[in-house]
Amino acid sequence: MNSKHLQAPAGWALATLGEICDIDPDMLSSSTLSDYEFQYIDIASVSPNRISNQLSLEKFSTAPSRARKKVRKDDVLMATVRPNLKAIARIQETGELVASTGFAVLRARREVSHPEFLKQLLFSDSIDLQVESLVAGSNYPAITVGNVKRLKALVPTYLEQCGIADVLSALDEQIEATEALISKFDATRTGLIRDLLDEVAAAPKLPLKDLADIGSGITLGREFSGVGTAEYPYLRVANVQDGRLELSEVKTIRIPVENAEKVMLQPGDVLMNEGGDFDKLGRGAVWEGQIPNCLHQNHVFRVRCDQSKLLPGFLALWAASAFGKRFFMLASKQSTNLASINSTQLKGFPVLTPPIEKQRQILEAVESVDAIQAQNKAEIIKLRLKKQGLMKDLLTGAVRVTGAH
Repeated sequence: MNSKHLQAPAGWALATLGEICDIDPDMLSSSTLSDYEFQYIDIASVSPNRISNQLSLEKFSTAPSRARKKVRKDDVLMATVRPNLKAIARIQETGELVASTGFAVLRARREVSHPEFLKQLLFSDSIDLQVESLVAGSNYPAITVGNVKRLKALVPTYLEQCGIADVLSALDEQIEATEALISKFDATRTGLIRDLLDEVAAAPKLPLKDLADIGSGITLGREFSGVGTAEYPYLRVANVQDGRLELSEVKTIRIPVENAEKVMLQPGDVLMNEGGDFDKLGRGAVWEGQIPNCLHQNHVFRVRCDQSKLLPGFLALWAASAFGKRFFMLASKQSTNLASINSTQLKGFPVLTPPIEKQRQILEAVESVDAIQAQNKAEIIKLRLKKQGLMKDLLTGAVRVTGAH
């Protein structure tokens, strides 16, 4: 929905942001005292609905030249640089705060606009589409403060703004609490794995080649056709993420059937990238047969464990441990932000080998945390979808809300 298609419900008005709030109302002048001290909010400090709590302390004389927009509690920041990233947030703190000129600062007007409503409005589909049309085709996506002032929105009465703000901010609080829970369980999982591996640290370490068969995949670039060939899905480096598989986009290739059989994945195979960002190098993800007859590219190693000695899930945990990260970092060939390992180095990877039953117990403990985390992640998806639907209803007047703030 763009501004041309906005129709105001009864009691609402179609207005520009500049008509309902003050934008950039307080700027630092060049005559500001050199020792004026403030916390600086730069573009990197703001993410959707959140401002970092680790802002730099600056003095005017030495602060970045972009530190010019004074802000106060309840002002709303909207990044005008790369606006598609939605660096939009409401100031919750008091004290001396100055924002970058890369933001538009929206200040609500008493009894005209509610700060929380303004913030929610900036996340709406109609504002999105207007901003998108303004930056279309630009090599450096940005909008001006003048553009922000001219953005059009449906504006209910102040009382209804308060009601909408209450409903949507309550959902934001639930989302934030669930995100915090997810972060907590991530930390719990990391600590649990560390403790469980410490318990079996005295177990022997054997080279991976003694515990598994390691294979490379298909080389891209050669085209096949005709009798005896078939089209197969295959996994690329991009599909093998940090401890998980990203299967939203899986490409296909046509090759001879006899070639495909040599590189076809089996459930329980551990997939490990040959190269990529050095901090992700060597981390494994277990293939569970999600896609039938799936192959893998030659830049993705396939590790097929002898499961009488090594469980696939345990190998994936060990590869992602502090020991595994250190091994792959030191063994790899590195360039700027990238690294790679070869099959010889992977075959020599020392793997901790506690008894199979102990490996199984460790995996079960980790999987119990993962099961709870899966519920948390499902809940966050549910909450975000609920908010998306409510925003569409409440910010267009399809569903009416009244209330006092």
